[in-house]
Amino acid sequence: YPVVGRFADFARRRSYLWSFRYPDLRPSFYLGPILSLMPAMGVQLPIAFALCLFFRTNFMVTGGLQFITNPVT
Repeated sequence: YPVVGRFADFARRRSYLWSFRYPDLRPSFYLGPILSLMPAMGVQLPIAFALCLFFRTNFMVTGGLQFITNPVT
């Protein structure tokens, strides 16, 4: 699995994407609902990932919130 191996190295270097510490979660609770209100149909999850990298926040919470609050998905 060469692709998974490269992603594993990427994920280990950026532990904030998967961390459930409060400083990593707080921005996620803002980014997820804001992203769900934007008209970016079909590319919301890649945009959420890019925003999480930029703001150094939890990706799982941001991605989950944008799916829950978006009525189309």
